[in-house]
Amino acid sequence: KEFTMDFDSIPQELNTQSRITILVALYKRDKEFRHLDEMLNLTEGNLSNQLRYLEKAGYIASSQMIVGRRLRRTYSLTPFGRQIISDYVSLLARHVRINV
Repeated sequence: KEFTMDFDSIPQELNTQSRITILVALYKRDKEFRHLDEMLNLTEGNLSNQLRYLEKAGYIASSQMIVGRRLRRTYSLTPFGRQIISDYVSLLARHVRINV
């Protein structure tokens, strides 16, 4: 896909470091809430809010399963979320190449 994002068109969903970090963390593989919680320097409440925001915006999806007697929620990038974070990283890489 041809690169389409520029600095004027960065989606508002990417205006916080925590959301970008969540998307990057999910880029390689799906993760359970507890793994995201361990990886990121966020409170559980803030992490929950950011995950809900990204899910509502269509960037990520969640699924639940019972393991033992505990409910586990797993998060993954949607195809839309994967494209957005790929475009964002490409924009940053292009900017670095131009300015270095």
